[in-house]
Amino acid sequence: MSNFLYNFGNQLSLFRLIFICLFLLNQGNAYASVVLSSILQQRDSVEVMTVVDSPPEFEGGMPAFYKYIGKNFKLPATCRESAISGKVFVEFIVSEEGEVLSPKIIKGLEMAYPLEDGRLHPAVKAYHEEMLRVFSHSPRWKPGTHEGVARNARMQLVVVVCLG
Repeated sequence: MSNFLYNFGNQLSLFRLIFICLFLLNQGNAYASVVLSSILQQRDSVEVMTVVDSPPEFEGGMPAFYKYIGKNFKLPATCRESAISGKVFVEFIVSEEGEVLSPKIIKGLEMAYPLEDGRLHPAVKAYHEEMLRVFSHSPRWKPGTHEGVARNARMQLVVVVCLG
C-alpha cells in the first residue's frame, strides 16, 4: 500500500508541476516552457551526447551510407511528376548499440516548394517520409565513444536531392 501511495504522490507532484508550467506558459512566460521541456526530457530519455571523442561510423564509411540511401530510397509516386531538388538535413541518434533512433527532418524542401495556403507540398511530404523510413531502417552503425565508452550520439547529415 505504501508503494501505491508513493507512486500516486509522485504522479500528483508531476501533475502539479505540469499544471503550474502550463499556467505560466499561458501567461507568456518562456521560462516555463524550458522547465517543462527539461522535466519531460529527463523523465523520458537517456543521455544523448552531441560531442563525443569518436563519432559514430557507418560500416564502410559515409560513401557506403549514401550508397545505402540510394539503393533503398524508393521514389514516391507523387515525386515522379515533380522535379524537386535541394538539400535535406536529417538529425538522428545512433544508440550505444548502433541503432538509428528518432530520425527527423530539421530542414527540408518545404521552403523551396511552398504552397500558397502554407501546407506542405504533397511531393515534399512524401519525399520527407520516405527519407525518414530509409534512415529508420538503416543497418547498425559502430556507436560513438566518449572516454572509451559507447554512448548515444546525436548526428546530423545532409542529403542532396536531385530528381530533375
